[in-house]
Formats: sequence, structure tokens, C-alpha cells
Amino acid sequence: MFRFLILFFTILTSVNLMAQQLRVLVIPFDKFQFECNMTTSEIALYNELSGADQVYDVYTQALLEAINESSDSLSIYEMDENSLNLIRRQLPRVYKREPISHNGVDIEAYAKSGDLKKLLENMGADYLMVISRYKIMGKIITARGSWSSSAGFINWSIHQVDYEIFNAEGDLVALADRFTIRPRNPRNETYTTQGTLTEDLWIGMLKLGLDIEQKLLKYQKKGKVVYKSKIK
Repeated sequence: MFRFLILFFTILTSVNLMAQQLRVLVIPFDKFQFECNMTTSEIALYNELSGADQVYDVYTQALLEAINESSDSLSIYEMDENSLNLIRRQLPRVYKREPISHNGVDIEAYAKSGDLKKLLENMGADYLMVISRYKIMGKIITARGSWSSSAGFINWSIHQVDYEIFNAEGDLVALADRFTIRPRNPRNETYTTQGTLTEDLWIGMLKLGLDIEQKLLKYQKKGKVVYKSKIK
């Protein structure tokens, strides 16, 4: 009897996890949607990359990996570069004012043609997420370490992400306007990196994944577009 109960609850848990599975196909930000007040050469140097041309790919992969790792119920699907470029051309970038002001895409024609539904079916996904901007903003913070060259202040940053999520019919179900990713506080070995190290962004990127999960679960429950976040 005890073994039967264990088996029953194991199956029940598995069914619940499957019912809550959030399968999201992601269109990452492109190079024109990556905004920064410093050069990519600087960022490449701080992250010990061989060239500035690697910065975009490294940030993109770090963000997608963190989102995918943030929750067992959230599954992220990616496409090859050729497919991404083809779809991006069919999703014009626009600035929207509803339900709140945010950067997004015009998905109406793509959805009406049936291509969106076909894409999600082919990829085995339920939602399409478009990351419409990744912005690094400079910030001056007070130095708390023994960094004599900093004169009491150092250059740091915050990172902001805009995204929209659509269902197969092209309805907007969730969005974020400037979701903030905060790097770890500077340390003796990192205070010159201006808060750009991908390893120091990991916790903040995980929170972005939790933000996505929380909004999708709320949408499934309420049936209304969700744009407010409880994730801090």
C-alpha cells in the first residue's frame, strides 16, 4: 500500500509538472537592439573574449541559458541563425503604448497569415517570445573597497531587457518594459569591469526567467496580458 501511494503521488506530480510546462520559442535581440554606452571592445576585454564580434553572441547565450535554467517548468526553444533572420524580417520593430509603453514588434500580419501558428507547431512550443531590446546603462557607484584609483567612485552599470510574449493566435500575453538585471557588486578583482561580466549577471538573468514564468502562469490563470512583475 505504501509503495502504491508513493507511485501515485509520483505520477500525480509528473502530470502536474507537464500541465504547467511553459514551452517558449525565443527570438533574441539582434545586434541593432543591443544598446550600450561603452564599446564592445571594452566588454570583450573585460570578459576575456578574443574579439568584439563575440560580445553579442556571448550575451545572447548567457541570457538564454539563464532563462532556461531558472525553472523546471520553463523550456526555451532556439532556432538557427538563418531561420531567425527570416522571421525577424517579418516582425517589424515598433514602439507601443498599450497596455503600457514598451518596445515591441508588429506581429499582426505574421499571425493572420497562419505562419506564427505553424512555426510554434513545428517547434513544439506554445508561445513566441521576442526580446526587443538589451540595454546596458552606465551608473556611478560608491567604492567600498581599497581601490585608490577609483577616487571613491567607480563606473558600473545596470542591464535592462524589453520583451513581448505571444500565443499562437498572435495575442500579446506578457511583456516587460526595462526589466532590470543588476550585476553583482564590484570586488577587488572585478571593479574595473563596469559590471559587464556575464558571470556576474547570472543571478539577475535567472530572475528574468522567473519573471517570464510568473507572468505566463498568471496569464494562464487570468487570461489577460500581464506586464507587472513581482520579481525583484
